[in-house]
Amino acid sequence: MFNWQLGRDLVVRKAEEKWGTGIVNKVSLDLQAEFPEAKGFSARNLWFMKQWYVFYTSESNASSLISDMEAHIDIHSSKLKQVASEIAEPKLNQLDSELMFPAIFAFVPWKHHVLIMQKSKSVGEALFYVQRTVEGNLSRNTLDNIIRVGI
Repeated sequence: MFNWQLGRDLVVRKAEEKWGTGIVNKVSLDLQAEFPEAKGFSARNLWFMKQWYVFYTSESNASSLISDMEAHIDIHSSKLKQVASEIAEPKLNQLDSELMFPAIFAFVPWKHHVLIMQKSKSVGEALFYVQRTVEGNLSRNTLDNIIRVGI
């Protein structure tokens, strides 16, 4: 959820348009200084967060595609139910016009999201791989193989 919000913030503020691409490096360094024990705040990763948010919000039908996918996922395990209940709580102050953070995304590791986003040509295709990842508890290598083979 944090990555989604940070990607959204980078998009909303359009920081690099006003101050150049160096602003993402600056934000990266600031986050690393503020949270020295945390990982994942490289400039490259911040660009991925922005790209991830844009990828899913660029298609007008993304919200309905996500809803359809979530309706078909069986979330019977207690682990999935626990994560879903935590994500369902309203934690982000989002504009009404924004795509809310899809709860199902919390079941997919970040590097899986990056792989899916980079290899998918559409939101529908990406959501197919998100669903496969959740249902099959796929490792990143297995997911990569499935994407390359086109299963």
